[in-house]
Amino acid sequence: MKVGPDLGAVAADREAAAAGVLTDTIEANGEAVGPTMEKYKAFAVEMSNVTTVSKGTTLSLIQQAEGMGKTGDQAERMAKEAIAFGAATGRGAE
Repeated sequence: MKVGPDLGAVAADREAAAAGVLTDTIEANGEAVGPTMEKYKAFAVEMSNVTTVSKGTTLSLIQQAEGMGKTGDQAERMAKEAIAFGAATGRGAE
């Protein structure tokens, strides 16, 4: 008997939602969606492998950076700095 939510499904839903919003933001910034999303998803996987931050959270942070006009490496750097700040202060990355 299963009790409680399927955390894997919850994480997958959050990641999909973050990717959807990010796709719209990338397009609004005039970038090529396909290659940019591939790069960002690879970065999110890398961050989830070396931190406790999920891929969905990383994509959400990148979306916030993209929303501020930071793209590519700048968006990744902002996400990485937010994750580091969250870890240093004991708060979440978002």
